[in-house]
Amino acid sequence: MAASTGKPMPDWVREAVAQLPPLVPEGVFASLLSVDERTSRRWRAAGRIRGIKTTEGGSGRILYPRAEVARFLADLGGAA
Repeated sequence: MAASTGKPMPDWVREAVAQLPPLVPEGVFASLLSVDERTSRRWRAAGRIRGIKTTEGGSGRILYPRAEVARFLADLGGAA
């Protein structure tokens, strides 16, 4: 089920996220949606998607949990 809507998750969302790693790098997330990484950063800053900032190697990478990506895609699909 899509967490924010209480509705069943669409098959296309389930299929899209099935191939993703448990923690999705910001570049992969942006690529999945055919947007620039700056767009995904704006969505994160606006609270539309939650990411995890890592400190591994001091890089401060942003990773998105696969379930969060699924929720975002389901919400996005419902808005279309």
